[in-house]
Amino acid sequence: MLWVAVLGLALYALVGGAVCADPVQVSSRFRGVPVRLVGWFLILMAALFSALWLREIIASLVGGTELPSALELGLPTNPVHVLDLAVFLPAVLLTGVLLLRRRPLAYLAAPASVVFLVCTGLPILVTPAVAVARGDNPQVSVLGPIGVITAIGLAVLVRLLIAVAPDTSPEYGGDGHPPRQ
Repeated sequence: MLWVAVLGLALYALVGGAVCADPVQVSSRFRGVPVRLVGWFLILMAALFSALWLREIIASLVGGTELPSALELGLPTNPVHVLDLAVFLPAVLLTGVLLLRRRPLAYLAAPASVVFLVCTGLPILVTPAVAVARGDNPQVSVLGPIGVITAIGLAVLVRLLIAVAPDTSPEYGGDGHPPRQ
């Protein structure tokens, strides 16, 4: 449920920001941002997670067995797979491609996508500790890869946010800080 809450909040924040923001003006503040790094990171993450989810789904289909992650949840299918493969991962892939092509809308979506990818890794890293506390056997094999992916995502996010130029427009205060009330 935390994953769904994070996705919902990220999506609503993105839509709300996109409605209020001028993509061309936002993209002009990305002059120092390593656009290729962020774009390729998003493409790689979309491909990696798609391959990970499809590997489990295809193995289950070929073997004629129930999807293991869905069985654990007591559901007919894994809702994370559905949301990721139907909505989130295609959006991340498209954002990465559009960012590499320097399309203004991608500058709005890229930070939200990177934040969501980082936030997705955090619960996965906490899950083994929760499993131990509940007396279950934790799946620790994912900790290394997810930890690396989350750390890289955090580094990409920090690099992206540091490089974004402050808004120096007169209506914003002209000095990169919000106007004083």
